[in-house]
Amino acid sequence: MGSRIEQHWTDALDATDPDLRSWLAPDEVRLRSPGLGEAPVRWAMQVGAELARSLAAETPALGALGDGSTVFPAAMQESVLLSLETIRAGSVVHGLLGDRGRELVNLSAAADIPLPSVLASVHRGHAMVVERLMAECRRLTSTRVLADRLDAVWKFGFLFSDSLGEELTKLYADELERRLDPDDARRVLIEDVLAGRSHGLAEIAQKLRYDLAYRQHVGIVVWTDGGRDLPAGELRRIASGFLARFGFAQQLYLAHEGNDYLRGWGNRRQPFALPPDLEAPPAVRIALGGVAEGIAGFRQTMAEATQARLLSITLPGLRDRPVIPFADVRLLGLLGTDPRSVRKFVEAELGALAVPEHAVLLETLAAYLDSHSPQVVARQLHIARNTVAYRLRRAEELLGRPITERQVELRVALLMQHALHRPLPPADG
Repeated sequence: MGSRIEQHWTDALDATDPDLRSWLAPDEVRLRSPGLGEAPVRWAMQVGAELARSLAAETPALGALGDGSTVFPAAMQESVLLSLETIRAGSVVHGLLGDRGRELVNLSAAADIPLPSVLASVHRGHAMVVERLMAECRRLTSTRVLADRLDAVWKFGFLFSDSLGEELTKLYADELERRLDPDDARRVLIEDVLAGRSHGLAEIAQKLRYDLAYRQHVGIVVWTDGGRDLPAGELRRIASGFLARFGFAQQLYLAHEGNDYLRGWGNRRQPFALPPDLEAPPAVRIALGGVAEGIAGFRQTMAEATQARLLSITLPGLRDRPVIPFADVRLLGLLGTDPRSVRKFVEAELGALAVPEHAVLLETLAAYLDSHSPQVVARQLHIARNTVAYRLRRAEELLGRPITERQVELRVALLMQHALHRPLPPADG
């Protein structure tokens, strides 16, 4: 009961590559190939990987999407599996764009890859699949039924290609519209989620076209500095490109009502650590929350990004940084954003050292508290050990106490002092 009565010619397909690799997880393979045996699945994995290599060489921008290694080949393998399911059924059995295909479209839109380029690659890839299927059909089919089967493959080609093109075009257009024109209803939904007033998260995620559960989220706030005004659409374009570089495929944006800054989120499946020394376009500033999981992470990362922005526009020493990750200013956030309170704390702890003119002494003292080794400090700052010893003695004189006392408070005060004042040019020791 339940076994296949009539065998399909595609059951005889199998891979020839002994080093075959699947870019899809086993549960994804089972979901996308319920009617296929192990051998046809292996064939689909091999053809999908070959397809990805060929198309990435023709259109490098597609191959570089996401993390540049898994998104594109996984989408191609998924597409070949769906092709096999379609040709076996003789009709479109489910959506021709699976999860990986939709992720690829989202990333393409975020990276500003033109739709004609995406469609051209998709149609070229589909043509390659049809060519491989026709070659396999000739190899596996007797002459008596070959013409009918080739005709079926040919008709499948038109059916699949047209339907896939329509589905892809609609998804691409919807993604652009969703990024560039969040409406009032979407704003209410997002604010309800942030406030914890939301119920039925699956339904909300469907309306937002943004997955909330089981995803790694990062919050982003983008604004301009130095008197340069940009429209909200341009801020979204900048944010989209920034997040897409790190594989955050699904994105969601919410412009401030005054359009003076933009809030947004990106998500991805796997955990991710943002690299250091991030850059932003001229006169544009970006604040980032930490990468966090699930609905709680969705709320947390935006709270962190918002606080990072507030700190960066409140504390003068942060105003020269184009990108401010919350992890870099977390301690400052714990101490508050009131410059007067911060200044009082710094003056109480640093005494006469609490002026920008002593930047060299402050730098040497901070380096010493990090290592507690004059030799390491000398090597780090490219100065003589005697110079280190002199600067530390001078710092103690201005502090009015030994630097071995209240080291935690002293280290925090040095961090706050740096945040209160823009860095000074190096001075002679």
